[in-house]
Amino acid sequence: MNTAPPVHESPTPAFRLDAPGSVVWMLLASPFLLAVGTFVTVAMLPFVNTVTAKGDAVLMAWAGAILLCLGLTFLVAGLVILGVRSLMQQQMEMLRGAGVENRGA
Repeated sequence: MNTAPPVHESPTPAFRLDAPGSVVWMLLASPFLLAVGTFVTVAMLPFVNTVTAKGDAVLMAWAGAILLCLGLTFLVAGLVILGVRSLMQQQMEMLRGAGVENRGA
């Protein structure tokens, strides 16, 4: 015979893991940081290679390189965080599916 499920049990709502809000800003800022860092680094490179390089040209080249590395770091970190969130979401859905199947047995 089929038995009806108890009235007080309701189906569990779908649960969605949210990515941190900072990931959105990291992924939005990374193209700008990459573009500005590349521009400054390439623009200052001829001035740094001369023997009479002034301190400002070297400082600007370092600032461009730092912005370039920061943009790359933001891009990679944002993609890694979103990938881990996606893996955790898949694992959670699998575990919730296994819990529903085992509950009926």
